[in-house]
Amino acid sequence: MRIIKLTVLLLLCAGWSYGQHTFTIAGGNLDISANTSLVLKDTDWKNNSGSETIGAGSVLFTGSAADISIGGTTATQFSMLLIDNSNDVFAEQNLTVLQELEFQNGKLDLQNANLILEGTVTNLNPDRYVKTSGPGVVIRELASGAEYLFPVGKSSYNPLVLQDPDGSGDVFEVRVSDAVLSDGNSGAPLTADAVGRSWHVGGSGGEYPDLLVRAGWSSPDELSGFDRNAAYVARYTGSWDLLVASTASGSDPYSLDRMGGSVPAIYAVLNGDFTPPSALCQDITVELDAGGMASITPMQIDDGSSDENGIASYALDIEDFDCADLGSNIVTLTVTDVMGNSAGCTATVFVEDNTPPVVTAELILIEDQTFEVQFDATDNCDPDPELEAVMEIPDLTQPEITFKTKGKKKIQIDLTENTVKVEAPDPVAFWAEVSAVGGVAVFAGQEIELETGPQHKYQFNFHNNGDLKNILAPAFVLQVIATDASGNSATATAEPEFPESITGGSGTTAKLSKKANPVGRNSNLTDPTAIGQLAVFPNPFTTGTTVQFELPQAGKVQLEVFDLEGRQVRVLQTAALEAGMYSVDWDGRSGSGQRLPAGNYFVRLISGAETQVKQVVLAW
Repeated sequence: MRIIKLTVLLLLCAGWSYGQHTFTIAGGNLDISANTSLVLKDTDWKNNSGSETIGAGSVLFTGSAADISIGGTTATQFSMLLIDNSNDVFAEQNLTVLQELEFQNGKLDLQNANLILEGTVTNLNPDRYVKTSGPGVVIRELASGAEYLFPVGKSSYNPLVLQDPDGSGDVFEVRVSDAVLSDGNSGAPLTADAVGRSWHVGGSGGEYPDLLVRAGWSSPDELSGFDRNAAYVARYTGSWDLLVASTASGSDPYSLDRMGGSVPAIYAVLNGDFTPPSALCQDITVELDAGGMASITPMQIDDGSSDENGIASYALDIEDFDCADLGSNIVTLTVTDVMGNSAGCTATVFVEDNTPPVVTAELILIEDQTFEVQFDATDNCDPDPELEAVMEIPDLTQPEITFKTKGKKKIQIDLTENTVKVEAPDPVAFWAEVSAVGGVAVFAGQEIELETGPQHKYQFNFHNNGDLKNILAPAFVLQVIATDASGNSATATAEPEFPESITGGSGTTAKLSKKANPVGRNSNLTDPTAIGQLAVFPNPFTTGTTVQFELPQAGKVQLEVFDLEGRQVRVLQTAALEAGMYSVDWDGRSGSGQRLPAGNYFVRLISGAETQVKQVVLAW
């Protein structure tokens, strides 16, 4: 190559004698003829002429001076640009290379400037390339079919090759950064399983399904754990995509291709997916069971979490709840994708107790006609449910009530006359209390005399202290209501069972203790002499079943339902019946009207000294 050194009056050369110089085009036109070169040793370039064109010749930057720059107020179009400076050359103004960019020594650092590259690039190696230390980019126009090299790098040489078979003048811009950030342009830098470089590609925006993207790197660029035999060129457009891994080509330096891309986008060479899934949660409500426990699963909290490459697992920090957790509880759902990336979200679990207490009631015969009132309740959460116990008064419809103020209480009810007589220190308030709860209040351990009287009359007599003393009535019912701290309530009733010597077999309604085993003593399933054979149909049943039995003679009948633990759950019939065939319907509900759980139950029929039991299956 023939080198011509120029000294022209219109060119201003500052500090020409020693050290670093500046070659300034202050005005006019510089025309470097074809096949000639302008050699600038340790000299800066400043184009202030207003004209970008300097002819078809070449400009060579040579020497070893630091901070040699290509700048000025006007961008420059170099036909041929040669870089031969061991301390690099820095671009301070945009520049264009029309034919050839040749490296002999050092790098061209774009900093904030852009390089439009229309020709070829030669003599590249790990120490000679276009450095993108700032936002400056290399710009190339891709013609159809050809591969175009972007000779870029930052702290090392990381070229990018692009090929668009269907291209028709699409323009691409490329720069390199020395890190792969988890969110593309932000987030924490990856520290393993990747090449520590990102290629930022801009230009003519859109999808390029046939675009070839070939990324290049050297072994020092690889982060810890990176496997070049199982890698792929990933693209970030809101998240890192995941492609089938393949083996890199070359032998230090290496390269890896991908087909299909888009602009703008960030590309990196990865071993896997580093984008966390999208975790979505929803609030739920759970009910404690009869044991005061409730459990949830991650899928109950999940509200459509997703990941581009699939979710491997869901996990909750809290899955089990008990009575101490009633109310609002915050749980965290952790979602992990197939590549081990995790994300979390929180939700509120509202824990409710809707299980009513289990209540028992008994009238225990002490002697003759004296009975002891006994009742109790247990609850899954409340250790001490509130209990309200009364001896029931009969149902009344707009009775005529007479109040009399006396020191001792008494209540007389005549169903035939539909009258009520109330005596008490404050009879109006006393009757209001009794009618509000449907009976006279009693307490556990209280002893009451019960005497069978006429069918239409009830009389309640009291001690001087106001406690119930005795009742004269055709029937007696103890009602107990238990209410727990969550407001759930349950009711149990009991009726006295008089000795035969007192009732004379006349048929006073009786109910046995709820704690009795339904298949307990006095069972006689094979002898139908006292009771016709007990039948239940349909069995199993869903919405309802019919219990059928036959009485060969008149007598008192008690028909009850028990669960497998021997607890009474429903009284179907308590009455003195004439001889004949009877049918009683059961809707599968408890005495309080609640749907019972599906399962096995026992129907027990007692008449006189005989007992029959039939197992029935409730299947909602």
